[in-house]
Parts: sequence; C-alpha cells; structure tokens
Amino acid sequence: MKKVKLWSVKNTDGKMKAEYVPDVDNTDTEQILEDLLVESPELLMDELSLIGRQIPTEGGPLDLLGVDEDGGLVVFELKRGTLTRDAVAQILDYASDLVAMEQDRFAKLVEESSGKYGIDPIEDFADWYSQNFPNRDSVFETPPRMVLVGLGVDRRALRIVNFLANTGLNIALLTFNAFKRDGTLFFARLVESAAPASTQPQPSQNKENNLQVLRANAEKLDVASLLEEIADHVEKKIPAYRWPGKTTYAFSLNEHTEQGRPTLRVYLNVSLAYGKKGVVNLVFQERAVKALGNRIEPIRQQFPKASKKNKYGQIEIQVNEENWPQIRQSLDPVLADMVDAWKKKTSEEQQNDRPTGGSGGASGEANDDRLGV
Repeated sequence: MKKVKLWSVKNTDGKMKAEYVPDVDNTDTEQILEDLLVESPELLMDELSLIGRQIPTEGGPLDLLGVDEDGGLVVFELKRGTLTRDAVAQILDYASDLVAMEQDRFAKLVEESSGKYGIDPIEDFADWYSQNFPNRDSVFETPPRMVLVGLGVDRRALRIVNFLANTGLNIALLTFNAFKRDGTLFFARLVESAAPASTQPQPSQNKENNLQVLRANAEKLDVASLLEEIADHVEKKIPAYRWPGKTTYAFSLNEHTEQGRPTLRVYLNVSLAYGKKGVVNLVFQERAVKALGNRIEPIRQQFPKASKKNKYGQIEIQVNEENWPQIRQSLDPVLADMVDAWKKKTSEEQQNDRPTGGSGGASGEANDDRLGV
C-alpha cells in the first residue's frame, strides 16, 4: 500500500528547512471522512453535485450518488478503511441496479432520498436536471461512473479495478490520507487508479424537437415573444452557447474539466415559469452566483419582489412585459461582470495548467509502494 509522507518547507534566514507533518491515525480519519466529503464534494471531483446519500438499492444502501459536470451519474462506495474486492462487487451491484430502473422510478428515488444526511433537497429531479444540463436528455445518456473511496486499497482490489478500467468500464479508486499540525487537519487525495478518459457526450440530436416543444410551451403561457426577446438579448451580451431545452434556453460558457478536457457549463437560463402565465425566469446558476459574488446584489435590491434565491443556490429573476425594459438595463452590467469573472477563472485555470520548474515554497514527498507500478 502507498505510504504518503508530508513535510512543510520553511525559509529561515535564507536557509531551507523541511519539517515533518505527522499523519493522523486512520481510526480518527474514519469518523470524519464521509461527513467531510458530503460537506465538501469537491474533494471527490470538481463540479460534483451530490443528489443522494444512503440511497436504498437491491444491493443495500448506496453511500453517495452524484451528477458530474457533464450531467453523468456518479456512484460512490465509501469504506472506512482499506478497499477490498468486496467493495468492487458492491459498487458494480449498485450501478447495475440504478441503470436497470425506469427513469421515473429513479427520479422518485432521488426526490425521496435527497434532503437527508446533509444532501440538499431536490423536489423535482427532472426539473433540476433540465435546468442544469439542458443539452442532455437523461442522466443515463452515458453509463454511470463508479468511484471507490477509502483510506487505502489492497492488492486484489487494485488489480481488479485496473482490469475493469482497461476494458473500458468507467471505474476509479480514490484514497485519502490525513495529517495534523498545530491543530490544523490536512487531507491528501490520491488517485490510485483512474478510469480511461471518456469522450464528452455529444449534444442530443433532438435540438429541433426541443425547440418546437419549448415554443409550444411558451405559447401556452403567453410568453413566446418575451422568451425569444430575452434570450436574443442575452445571446448578444455574452459569448455563450445557446441550447434549447423543453422549458428553457441554457447559456453555457466554455471551460475545462479537472483533466483538461473542454466542456460547456451552464451559467444562465432563460426559462418558463411553471404555472405562471406572462412570466419568464432569468436563472443565474450557482456557479454564476459564486463568480459574481456581491456584484449580483444591485439587481436583486432594485427588484426585490421579482428576485429570489431558490433551493438549488440559483438566483431567479421573474420578468414580465412591464418590468423587462427596466430589468434589461440593470441586467447588462451584471452580464458583463459575469463574463469578466468567467474570463478570470479560465485564465487562472490556464496559468495553473502550465508546467513550472524549480522549487516552490512548500513541498511534499511520497514513498510510492503502490503495487503494480
């Protein structure tokens, strides 16, 4: 098993000195790992949305269920200790049970399981999914990813997972080590085995069908002209890819995944308001809200009755024929700020991806005793 050692490097009077950071006993780590991953899902993967914890399946309770940045399903099996081949069998059992479900049954399972054990509630999974991933028809459009998570992995489990990954199954291993110094706890994430890079799913061929359904739904709510006017205005203001869903136009900006693969991420939706005639919702996705920070507050303060933060961390602004001229004027600087924030983020990512030479101000060293490498 891999043994990780960590040092902090200090520069004192021009002399470099390495001080060992002691690791934390696994018994202590076990008690906090699962709760920590739920509170900070970015430890598992970037742009992960957790949608369930301890979800009942035929094979038993599934530890964590999520949706990745591309809208694909991710199944997690967590072990408070070393991962064994039994864990591999478990995660295959869970994933195969989910894939065999009808979509309505799966959606109901998520709706009933969310809102518990630290997972945010999802009252309508189909609505939530279409808002976040309008260019996909289903979470099952691609096979689910499987990720085994533990505090170590034994020889047989590593061998089996590497074999499955090399045959094209999307399965990977993550292990964590914990270190403590001066009351501060540090976690190190190790990718013991990585699934082969998968190609990003191609956009659905149902774009024209989605557009027809969207326009028909807009006609029923008496907002067909308003919907197109707002969407056209947004498209002129931001360098986004516009995609029609059956109830929304999604505006996505180009970014890169943690693996460096280009992807589209939705920042803004122009959506129909369920059950409300004459209203179109401008929906700033959670990533846009975080990117904007306080810069989104002026428009919320100017239209307090028309704006709200919903249960998904999104900010919705309700637009009608009467308030659209005013909202349009206030919206333009917010869109400009959003684009600036996006450019800054992508620029920083490109800088971080560039190889660097020499030594930095901190260092880590690993004794790599991993089997098979």
